[in-house]
Amino acid sequence: GVSVAAGQRWSGTIRVCERGGSATTFRVSVAVAGAADATSQYIAYDHDLPANATVAIGPVLLGPSDIARVYSASGNVTFTANGILETP
Repeated sequence: GVSVAAGQRWSGTIRVCERGGSATTFRVSVAVAGAADATSQYIAYDHDLPANATVAIGPVLLGPSDIARVYSASGNVTFTANGILETP
């Protein structure tokens, strides 16, 4: 996942790529201040990902101490976070 240090913020996109040739599902959540996992944090939950597809989730905004967590139903998914880390 992506985590942001105290005093910083991050904005960007999380790209999700299926590499194994089989459809699957994925999840992305944002834990405000590093909170424990909760249903209300999910911005994508069991989202369908077709075989060999890439999707972008965003914009994703993280504040100080926030964490973006990712999960896939298979081991053939790559998550890549691209964005800007700012120190206001």
